[in-house]
Amino acid sequence: MECLQLSEKYKNLTGLIIGYYSLGEYFLSQNKNDSAVYYFSKSYELSHKNNLFQYVLINHLGLMAALINQKKFSAAIDTGKKALKYVDLLHSEDKRYTIYKNLGFSYASVGDFKNAYDYLLQAHQLFLKTSNAETQRNINELLIKYETGQKEKLLMKKDLELIKSQMEINKSKYQIGFLILLLMIFLLIFTAWLFISKQKEKRKKEKLQLMAVIEGEEKERKRISEQLHDTVGSEIAAIKFDLEKNDTFFSIPSQIKDRLDSVYDELRTISHNLMPASFKEFPLNDLLKNYCIENSREHFKIYFHSNLSNEDNINPAMKSIIYRMIQELVNNARKHSLSQVCHVTLNLKGKYLITSVEDEGKGMEIKDMKNGQGLMTIKSRTEALGGKFLIETSSNQGTVIHIMLPVT
Repeated sequence: MECLQLSEKYKNLTGLIIGYYSLGEYFLSQNKNDSAVYYFSKSYELSHKNNLFQYVLINHLGLMAALINQKKFSAAIDTGKKALKYVDLLHSEDKRYTIYKNLGFSYASVGDFKNAYDYLLQAHQLFLKTSNAETQRNINELLIKYETGQKEKLLMKKDLELIKSQMEINKSKYQIGFLILLLMIFLLIFTAWLFISKQKEKRKKEKLQLMAVIEGEEKERKRISEQLHDTVGSEIAAIKFDLEKNDTFFSIPSQIKDRLDSVYDELRTISHNLMPASFKEFPLNDLLKNYCIENSREHFKIYFHSNLSNEDNINPAMKSIIYRMIQELVNNARKHSLSQVCHVTLNLKGKYLITSVEDEGKGMEIKDMKNGQGLMTIKSRTEALGGKFLIETSSNQGTVIHIMLPVT
């Protein structure tokens, strides 16, 4: 059984044939003929399929003996006739005598005494031809050894030793292969770790660069806002004061005063949009709500919606980024959508803040998405910060732009 298990494990054909044959011989010696027939048949099938005729012959002999014990004499006769063909092919005269003897016995058992006589006579003549009084005892001893499987067992022992030697070689090969496989797996893991580390470092640098750019933009907006307020705003205020002071000497059309007031108010709005109150001092909800109110017009209403109740996790830099993104998206909607309504929404879900800007206008074309520098800037910055950017749009059904960002 050990030979059979090892042969099956290492796919050794000779070991399988010998293993099955040995089990057949064992069960034949124990008079367990059904099991003997099964294992002899398994060994025969493999031998015949692979043209190993010496094993085919000995399996025929084993089967013939087991079938005679089972009193299946007709099957034993068929097996014996097949065995004689391989005797002729292999010139195994030592096995011919046993086949003749068993065929004679089988024919006598089925009542065919003519064939029984012929085969027993041939066995007797073969015996007389090849032996004398002294050698008859030797032939009988050889036949007994054959019938008990001693000769084949010696062959099997040699084959088993060869199989064990081959198994040791295979074992060494498998061990070396396993070590090589482990080394390859380690190299793959190490390479993947290096790649991931480099990607993390790259994203970290990109994020730091982006934050530096955003900080620079905020400083520039502050500078421009202050200049507008301190220079242009002051000049407009001075002009308005002079006009009001001289109104007693000559009449100034009210249209000029109104346009001047409108320009001054628009300048204040632009200046405030460029640099609203400090992001550190005011909640994002209040900043965006004020932005929507101040920039809402008769022909373009802006509505603000939010579920933010606690902004402790949102740092000032993130507030600035979200505020500027909403500014850009609202301005795009005002200029291009042909919509009269715009909705700005903030939703906090777990560690992510989802910002949405929706209009009810004409929708966007693919080329508009690709050519929109502002949209592409928002998309790239969102992804650099570990977020997601999504556009939903269809013709005359409006556009919704979603930005998901980690709040920390």
